[in-house]
Amino acid sequence: VSYRLAEINRQAGTLAARLERYREEREKIAADRETIRNAGADGVCPLCRQKLGDHFGSIEAEFSARLQDLEEKAVADLGRQEKLAKERAGIEHLKPALDAVRTLDANLRQKPVYVQELASLAAQQKKKEDDEHRIRKVRPAGGLDKDGRPG
Repeated sequence: VSYRLAEINRQAGTLAARLERYREEREKIAADRETIRNAGADGVCPLCRQKLGDHFGSIEAEFSARLQDLEEKAVADLGRQEKLAKERAGIEHLKPALDAVRTLDANLRQKPVYVQELASLAAQQKKKEDDEHRIRKVRPAGGLDKDGRPG
């Protein structure tokens, strides 16, 4: 369970880092797109220093495609992140029950020791009862005389 929780946390961290990278990349693409739009079809590309001309439309399509790709990746990773969060919550919910099962298992493993101790105590009690019974049989009903002898 601890190993799986550690794995979930590792994966969640990786997903969070990727989502942050997607956000940064989207911001950069949006800034580049705005720069290209401001330059216009007759302008010079501020990124590659070539005249935009007929490529202006295809560059816009490329930006849209890259943004769409990033969005799809982000949505998929958000889904994975949500799934991991649900799994983590499920494991956390089951931890008390698992702890109880582990305690029961440990107690069950001790059962042979307890049974042996109980048998030993029962044998000791039986011996004491038998000894007491023998002493009562040997001693007369009157008990001891004034000198401490059975009388």
